[in-house]
Amino acid sequence: MHIQAMRALVLVAALLATALAVLAAPESDRVTSLPLYTGNASFVQYSGYLNAGGSKRLHYWLTEASQVDPATAPLLLWLNVRSGSTRCN
Repeated sequence: MHIQAMRALVLVAALLATALAVLAAPESDRVTSLPLYTGNASFVQYSGYLNAGGSKRLHYWLTEASQVDPATAPLLLWLNVRSGSTRCN
């Protein structure tokens, strides 16, 4: 298998595992307030870290779909890579 295809497959597997872990976000990761925002959010949100092996951790921010059926709501996954980085380590 081509190395780039293999890396892509590993990345997709990691993203799916991350999505499943985030869907089971612990209550301790629930965001109840934001700096400089005094209003109340009309949705539930979580923010925390997932262990990615060794000392590596991935940050996640999950906003639950509250105005549509969660079973059919789209899932958006946003990944940022360090500036100047050309690969995932």
